[in-house]
This record gives sequence, C-alpha cells and structure tokens, in this order.
Amino acid sequence: MMRALRIAVLVVAAPFTALHAVAEEQAAPHATLQRAAVMVKDRPATVAFYRDVLGYVEEQSATGITLPPDHPLGLPPDAIVSMSYMKSRDGAYVAVMGVDSESLPTLDHPQGSDNAYNDVILVHVVTDADEIYRRALAGGYTVLGPPKLSRTGAAKQLFLRDPNGIKIELNQMLKKTD
Repeated sequence: MMRALRIAVLVVAAPFTALHAVAEEQAAPHATLQRAAVMVKDRPATVAFYRDVLGYVEEQSATGITLPPDHPLGLPPDAIVSMSYMKSRDGAYVAVMGVDSESLPTLDHPQGSDNAYNDVILVHVVTDADEIYRRALAGGYTVLGPPKLSRTGAAKQLFLRDPNGIKIELNQMLKKTD
C-alpha cells in the first residue's frame, strides 16, 4: 500500500517538477540567432555573390534608408543605407547592409595576412563544395584553396571571401561509412 502511495505521489508530482524546470528555462535570459548581417560598401556585388555562388534568394530589399542620429547602430550622419535579406533554401538569412558614407572607415586585414583578430567567419553547410568552388572561381571571387577534407573527416571544406573580404566557410557534410 505504501509503495502504491509513493508511486501515486511521484506520478502526480513529476509533471509539476517538469513544468517548474521548463518555467525556469524560459525565465532565464537567452539569445537566439535571428540572422547574420554584413555591413558592406558594395551591396549589389555582395547580393550577386550570395545568389550566384551560394544559391541564396533575395527575399526583400530596401534602398535610400537614413537612420536618425540617435539610432543604436551609430552610423555617421551622412550614411545612406540599403538592405537586402538573402535567404538560403533552409530558411537561414544573411542581411546585406550596404552603407554609402564618406566618413565610415573600412576594416582591413594586415598586409600579407589572411587572418586577423576580430575577423568574422560565416559558416554554411552546402550540398556540393566542388560546384561552389567552380562557381566562385568562374565569378572571380577570392578562393582560399580548393575543397579538402576537414580535420575530423566529417566534411569537405572550402574557404573563400565574399567581395568585401568577409571569410566564408563552407562544409559539405560527408556520409559516415561504417
């Protein structure tokens, strides 16, 4: 009888314990990545790269945007913004933010180096690294080497740069052979 009572208490209490855990999880501040955004000088060239090399679709765009002086992005007052939201087949977004401004500086890599602190790498999963390699070469984009097996052997990797110098990592996931 006591054993049945303990089981009944557990059955009744378990959902409340789970609800409490869910409530705590939901209450904790957290972030979810909505999209990546790149701030560029040449939006049309960047849109063409995402479309022609990576197969993204331009979902939405706007031009001639001026932001108020107190906008949190803190662009110079002379900045004119144009936006393109590029969407991958699986629904991921890259926002391409073209900024026309005489006073906005450019981040450059040190002379003779392909890497620098605070560099950004946008990582994508692709279905055919070799085809993207061919498209990138045909389009005259900077390719950092041919596709090769990743360190773990789980993917064929390709690294390249978009027209603005932003590093792109592409991973074609390989099927495991047992």
